[in-house]
Amino acid sequence: MRVTLFVTGVFLLAVTGACQRPVADAGAARTTVGVESPESYDALWSSLREALRDEGFRLAVVDRFNGRVTTEPVVSQHFFEFWRRDVATSEDWWQATLNPIRRRVEVLLPPPPDGTHETELQVTVHKERLSSPERQFNESGAFFQFFGYALPPVAGGGELKPETDRWIPIGEDATMAQVYLAAILRRAAATPAPPAVMADPSTDGEPAEPAETGP
Repeated sequence: MRVTLFVTGVFLLAVTGACQRPVADAGAARTTVGVESPESYDALWSSLREALRDEGFRLAVVDRFNGRVTTEPVVSQHFFEFWRRDVATSEDWWQATLNPIRRRVEVLLPPPPDGTHETELQVTVHKERLSSPERQFNESGAFFQFFGYALPPVAGGGELKPETDRWIPIGEDATMAQVYLAAILRRAAATPAPPAVMADPSTDGEPAEPAETGP
């Protein structure tokens, strides 16, 4: 009885998610952030990296000179992985459950131009779908090996290997881009910039010497 109720509930959730109108991708999430000093830019740069790690991503490219960070792709959550939070809509949830979907994040934070005190923070979430040759099903137990490499391909040609799989780009996830942008801003707000070190102007940038004391 409990199994029947569970299967029925999953079916209803699946139908509900599948019948909803897909959310159109709107591209990257971006905002203008203030950068009062090099120290505040350093703090913001550190905050975005830590925020991505907090969201479960590993950093793949950290290009400080051009202000660009990209992550390693991560396979998105299925319906039973309730402890994860890398899909935001029922359409994306159902899509990731039916077929392996993975996401990677790209963040742009270029240094502010000379003479300015602001720059643009931009977050893009790229989605990719797994394309793998169709497997032969010779018995009911073969269902549990659907995503493995033990079953022979329908088209023949020998055994399947990981090299036969391909990840195909399928657009951007604008909703999760907004989520990660907000996470970076929250992290930056909780991480104050270190105070700037002020040099003594009388020494042309050299550290000020301690005052001499009389005998």
